[in-house]
Amino acid sequence: MDAVVGRDFRTGLPAVIFRTLAASATKAAGAKKAKEESGDLGAIAGFLYQAAGAQADLRTWTTLPKGFRVCRVETPKDRRLRCSLAHKKANTVNTGRVNVVCVKSFAPGTPLKIQQFRLNKPQI
Repeated sequence: MDAVVGRDFRTGLPAVIFRTLAASATKAAGAKKAKEESGDLGAIAGFLYQAAGAQADLRTWTTLPKGFRVCRVETPKDRRLRCSLAHKKANTVNTGRVNVVCVKSFAPGTPLKIQQFRLNKPQI
């Protein structure tokens, strides 16, 4: 997953740099104009405005998983699926021929989050 994130970051980096420089130049021009028109009070207001807008938005990077695994298994006859982590509980698989089961682990020792859905044959 790190390689995918890295490639995506490198692809979008020129646009991010351009937007950041344009925003900084606009804010600096506004701060200069505020200082010229309002003196020290305008300079302080311009500085505060620039500082408030300088926070990085990291939401998209922090929500990505560090890694993921995929496997395909036959549905057990009793439709009970067991994960061999510290999680001892068996989960019942939905009825259907093809089921997708997503198992998420947020940290060692925490309960697993298990979601599932059924794939149906397309109607023709």
